[in-house]
Amino acid sequence: MPTLLFYPILVAVLGLNAGPIIVIASTMALIPIALTTMVALGDVKPVLHKLARSVDASRRQQYFKVLFPAATPLIFPGIKLGFIYAVIGTIAMEFILASKGLGFRAGFMYRELYVADMWAYIAIVVVFSIAVNSALGLAERVIRRDML
Repeated sequence: MPTLLFYPILVAVLGLNAGPIIVIASTMALIPIALTTMVALGDVKPVLHKLARSVDASRRQQYFKVLFPAATPLIFPGIKLGFIYAVIGTIAMEFILASKGLGFRAGFMYRELYVADMWAYIAIVVVFSIAVNSALGLAERVIRRDML
């Protein structure tokens, strides 16, 4: 079911401000992140669990030193996908429903036929998205540095 269907309910509960857009964008991001994390942690080889227990690692050490790095190849694509969904959802909802934000500005410039300004706002979103995606890739490499 499209999460946008909950917008009227969220407006009634949270008011006509940025709150409903933030809740919907967060939900759009959280679903792929949670699903890929669940699959990633389930795919960790049982020998890694035994290894962590055999060296008397605490529960925290098991997750941060063994399980999380082993699951990183599946977790980070989910995080990247969640970020993409959040950006798309936010920009699309601002384009249609908001009275401010990058999506609103791009839609306003489109409707007023200021094509150069519209492309400038689109470029800002693209550059921001590329920067965050690159930062996530760097974080993945840092976390997995011991496993490569």
